[in-house]
Amino acid sequence: MNDGLNIEDLFKNTLEGHKVEPKTNVWNGIRRKLWVREFRLFFRNSFENFKIDPSASVWPAIVRKLWLYQFLRFSPSTFNIYYVGLTAALLSGIYFLPDISGNKEITASNNITPEIKKENTITKPIPPLVVPSNTTSNSALIANNTGETRKIETDVKTTSAKKAEQNNNAIVNFLNKGTAKNIPANKFFTKQQANPDNFLVAFNAEAPVNNTVISNENRQPAEMTLENILSIKPHLPITPFKETYPDTVAFNVIGMPIIIENALWSVDAYWMPMINQSSFTSKNTEFDSYVKMRKNQTSQAFSFPSFGASVNFSYKNWIFQVGLAYTQLTEKIRVPNTVTYGNPHSTIYNSHHGYFINDSIGFLNLDSLLGPNHDTVWIYIPYPRWNVVNSSLIIDSYDSANVATYKEIINKYSYLEIPVMAGYQVKNNKFSFALKGGIAFGFLMSANGKTISPSGYNSLNLENTNLPFVQTNFTLLFGFGINYHLTYKLAIFGEPVIRKNLNSMFENRLKITQKFQSGGVKFGVRYIF
Repeated sequence: MNDGLNIEDLFKNTLEGHKVEPKTNVWNGIRRKLWVREFRLFFRNSFENFKIDPSASVWPAIVRKLWLYQFLRFSPSTFNIYYVGLTAALLSGIYFLPDISGNKEITASNNITPEIKKENTITKPIPPLVVPSNTTSNSALIANNTGETRKIETDVKTTSAKKAEQNNNAIVNFLNKGTAKNIPANKFFTKQQANPDNFLVAFNAEAPVNNTVISNENRQPAEMTLENILSIKPHLPITPFKETYPDTVAFNVIGMPIIIENALWSVDAYWMPMINQSSFTSKNTEFDSYVKMRKNQTSQAFSFPSFGASVNFSYKNWIFQVGLAYTQLTEKIRVPNTVTYGNPHSTIYNSHHGYFINDSIGFLNLDSLLGPNHDTVWIYIPYPRWNVVNSSLIIDSYDSANVATYKEIINKYSYLEIPVMAGYQVKNNKFSFALKGGIAFGFLMSANGKTISPSGYNSLNLENTNLPFVQTNFTLLFGFGINYHLTYKLAIFGEPVIRKNLNSMFENRLKITQKFQSGGVKFGVRYIF
């Protein structure tokens, strides 16, 4: 037994000369950790105070790009390209609306000067003709119905013209005998009213000729009958009114167009780029924080693959549409992405030591009892205790960290829709304008992308989640169409459209709602039957 030694001395004597040698892989691990730590500290110290000062020429370019980005985005509170399109459409409508009523003064067809061709002149004498009193020109009578108009040419040098002029026989208004107006023949057959060679007379083929008022002695034997003369085709080519004026069939007696009142069928094929914005609401205050997070992490996004076709029925100024369309709604979302480097931490342990302290010392003086010398003292230590002295520390050194980053992706929701719309349209020459509204019945086809988990620290794939999507969606539609007719059968059009979901994308059992508001422009072709 080692008398007089405390515990520290005992451990010191026992462990003196003891040596611990770690294995090689332990030292390699320590070196790797130290190298990584030094490498990270190098980059941290290198770029901690690093600052980039852009030149003055960079800021105008940034401002232009930001302005263009804001201009192409739809926002109710800022001026953008959609407001430009709407303004242009309204100005176009205001410009063309004054002529839509059809009250524009139209030059009467009897003011048209016919082309006279000498080689086709008929020199055979013909009987004098009777013309109505409503003739507006001394040179000709133009029929109300162009399809029935015939032209007869005669030489003013013929005996019929000369004899009629000499006798000054009257041409009687056969259609209105009560107020007959006698017009001297020389008012019609004079060289001053015609070219030196020919003179043209046009009249209605259905107007009867009053041959009884013309004496037989004034008649000249004609080698061509009146039926043969009337069958002669006119020299001026006549373009059908249906091609020249698509909305007219003819002109009435005062020169106004007769408007087509028949219904029309047509089909449209179109492509529609859109910009989409999703909105969120909470049905329970417990989910307010999640809805706020979704709003902050979600922004507008463009979609381009939407297209469709529709069948149109128009009656007078009303138009009805029903069609089939593929529609893709999109949203831009920032989802969390967590990256972990290395081990959580490493611990360095340094040992500590101490010594005993005697709390109390008791002694008994036995000088008179134990010996003749009476000088012995017995010492008794009843309560010794160990006092700890901390000469080192326990150090926790973290050589890695959890870094949360965000990744921006595009969520895509595809629908097969049946849009039904009705509206009012006005026409002016080759342009037509239509203001329409309706509803679209949508059927969910697919949902691709990611969403944020309720915790907010990770993301969930839309394809693998069990989110209760509604399979049928209803969307409110408003549109303003501008059509340009290339031909009577074919037209091109552009139509700004505003869309708004009426119901949420999710079932009612989910305590949040998500709806889309979209704006786009249809570009398409229309074929008219």
